[in-house]
Amino acid sequence: MRGKSDSNSHQRMKLENRTQVLTLLHQESLLSRVELAERTGLTKQTVTNIIQELLSQELVAEDSTREGDSAGRRPILLRLRRESLFSAGIQVTRKYIRGLILNHDAAVLYETETLLDPVLMDHEDCGAYVVSNIRNTVFRLLRELPEEGNFLGLGIGLQGIIDSGGGIVKFSRYLKLFDYPMEANFRKEFPFPVSVDNLVRVFAAGEVWFHKQSTLKHVLCVYLDQAVGGAILIDGKLYTGSDWQAGKFGHTKVVRGGKLCRCGRKGCLEAHISIPNILERLDHKYASLDDLLSNLKSSEERQLMDEVGHHLGFALGNAINLLNPEMVIIGGELTKAGAWFDRAMREEIRETVSIPNNHTPVYMTHYNQNNGSIGAAALVFHRWLTDPVQVPVAEIKAWIKTQEDKK
Repeated sequence: MRGKSDSNSHQRMKLENRTQVLTLLHQESLLSRVELAERTGLTKQTVTNIIQELLSQELVAEDSTREGDSAGRRPILLRLRRESLFSAGIQVTRKYIRGLILNHDAAVLYETETLLDPVLMDHEDCGAYVVSNIRNTVFRLLRELPEEGNFLGLGIGLQGIIDSGGGIVKFSRYLKLFDYPMEANFRKEFPFPVSVDNLVRVFAAGEVWFHKQSTLKHVLCVYLDQAVGGAILIDGKLYTGSDWQAGKFGHTKVVRGGKLCRCGRKGCLEAHISIPNILERLDHKYASLDDLLSNLKSSEERQLMDEVGHHLGFALGNAINLLNPEMVIIGGELTKAGAWFDRAMREEIRETVSIPNNHTPVYMTHYNQNNGSIGAAALVFHRWLTDPVQVPVAEIKAWIKTQEDKK
């Protein structure tokens, strides 16, 4: 028994050491073996062994040299092979499924979108239809992987209550999925790691990932899209609550007795500022948010955007009072309209937030730089640091061919 325990302990320590090295190489563009040993506290021999393994797996490259110490030695610098580390990310909403291939440099290599049939989405059994379209999107993405490199896995972000520990869709009213073990089912079908989480939490994971050279500790992330949600970062970790429901920002009440929300209650923020509800308020004169923004001329439409800003600012102000975050980050497709509701939002925040919280910075991300699908892909990179499993792209290509030959 002791031998097995010692072996497990050794493997765990080896993994922790590897994680330390990979994390530093993620945070810094170039580091020497000596610098890695000094920064991690590991012995030089341990670092050398880890680097040798990473080099053999083509995860790390010896990139260049620079002037060394007074003795004139020029240390060899190491870097992650970011350009050849890939992940796939999928964002699932009631309206569409978007997928992409992302490399470790945050470059989007391929994108695809599937619009979901609104008639089928109203059926009580539409969950099977959604899962089938997610699966089709996965295969489409895999076919577009570059010819060489390592594939680190698939991330999926969905609307609803998700058990992020097991990737189980506990409750999604929008997608008609209930206690559905999506992560387990997809791991059985596909030969690579799969991560499933709530759409807003994957967006937050993306923000943590892209702020690699700074440490985010206490942050409120808000996602404004087909629905409205939130994610809370406390002491650098995502807080999910007692049963994965923390951060239901869209169900903050902003109008007593206001518009009816899909949850069955009235006055929820989502019922007043989600994209579908904005378009409904305008009698569906516009087919999409982009269509609305290209025709944002009348006083009615501008007044509505002011209203969106005031509702959002009121909810954010109360959340800032409650959580005292170091910053608030806003994302989602509705940020495309940020120029039209930003002033009213910040005005309402100032009126709502108590001193000294009224200096809390509120940032609006660029939708094309981090959204649900990008965040889902970034979630894969984030988890890879602590569970470094990768599959050579050549093996993925061969697996796809065997699947196609079976048809």
